[in-house]
Amino acid sequence: MVMKKDDVEKMMKNDMKVGSPKDDIALYLSKKEIEHSYDPKSQKIYAILRKTSKGILVSGNITIEFNLDKAGKLVGFTVAEVYTGP
Repeated sequence: MVMKKDDVEKMMKNDMKVGSPKDDIALYLSKKEIEHSYDPKSQKIYAILRKTSKGILVSGNITIEFNLDKAGKLVGFTVAEVYTGP
């Protein structure tokens, strides 16, 4: 899945509503084939879209961090583009 950071932010704003349960978020990400994991200690779901851009020396990935409350409901998310190289 090749997307730009702005596209992912728009998609998340349209599809992810505050108060969404953790299991609904995980199911949504699975259906979109977005790699993700849940960390119960931090109450966060971490997701990544790999190789969303590629340069000569670096490749870009888009990460999404879903912040949950103690009941496992969405309180917010952040989208970031990160780069890795050799």
